[in-house]
Amino acid sequence: MKLAHRTWQEVKDAKADLVLVPIGSFEQHGYHLPLNNDSFVAERLSETVIQELKKEGTNAVMTPALPFGLSPHHMSFAGTITLRREIFEGAVVDICQSLVQHGLRKIVLVNGHGGNSQALRAAVDTLKERSDVEDVRIFEYWTHLNRKAVRENIESNFFCHACEGETSLSIALGQEFRPDRLVEEFPPEIENEVCNLLERSDEATRPFPRVDTISSSGVIGNSTLASAEKGKRMLDALVEEFRNFRPNKSG
Repeated sequence: MKLAHRTWQEVKDAKADLVLVPIGSFEQHGYHLPLNNDSFVAERLSETVIQELKKEGTNAVMTPALPFGLSPHHMSFAGTITLRREIFEGAVVDICQSLVQHGLRKIVLVNGHGGNSQALRAAVDTLKERSDVEDVRIFEYWTHLNRKAVRENIESNFFCHACEGETSLSIALGQEFRPDRLVEEFPPEIENEVCNLLERSDEATRPFPRVDTISSSGVIGNSTLASAEKGKRMLDALVEEFRNFRPNKSG
């Protein structure tokens, strides 16, 4: 259920088991994907998860997507909008505290943009300290889609930005794209470790480079290999992973 389409009384009566908060960004995604892509993916993934959970009796609801995030490394590309970290982090805390006040105390932040990750972890820490939240977690498709599932479904063995993997997932979720504008552009070898999410360790601390220094198109990877079929297989794996990840009804 989308909270935006309901009255306050309907939300009160719904007695939801779980609330999903999609979080994205407004930034360039090469020549072929629109600026809203990260928010679109977070929102459509949340919708898909809610539909699947409903089949097994879990009453989940979702907020509208937070459309702006932390994108300073994309600011050389026209149209990108970025927030200051304290504004973004504060907005996430305020949204979740509002939900908690209305009894929605099990929250999953569905993040569609890697640049948001550190600030979201800080926001979660703040929520646990300052609110009566029962459970708050972050779900990110590039970390929760296990590397085996990615490697089985993409040919380039490289997963980063507006690439084969992200483009495939986006179009499987219904995103509009320009099929005649797909490109292949990989970063310099020195940047591969930090850019390729299939190789980057969870403990890596090196910051992501400014995108215009490693890509003229904004693509980091090979978008020409993307397909809806690959994306659908990854989406199915993500839904299954969410079932194992989400807070359960009793705890």
